[in-house]
Amino acid sequence: MLSEPQTWTIIGILTATLIGTITLFTQLTLRTITVQITSLRNETNGQITSLRNETNGQITSLRNELASHRSETNGQITSLRNEMISSRNETNAQFNSLDRRLVDLDRDIQGIITREVN
Repeated sequence: MLSEPQTWTIIGILTATLIGTITLFTQLTLRTITVQITSLRNETNGQITSLRNETNGQITSLRNELASHRSETNGQITSLRNEMISSRNETNAQFNSLDRRLVDLDRDIQGIITREVN
């Protein structure tokens, strides 16, 4: 049988061992959680960086595509303007020719009328 001081000593040793074990497991759990959170943070940062780079690349690609379409559209507008100017010049030339014919016709009719009256 154990004496009372020996019993209290064993209770103290078991209590200290229990508290030490709880402290050890708590520390190990906290370290594991901290490592997992750090790992998750690093993985998330890597994925965000990758997504950012991919998005920037796609935006740059779209900008280049839009610039290409803008240049193509400007070229088509310039071509259309040139066609319109050419058509307007041709129409003006036809109207000038028609105007000359009408002036000549008017002169001829005036000449006929003058001969008929005289």
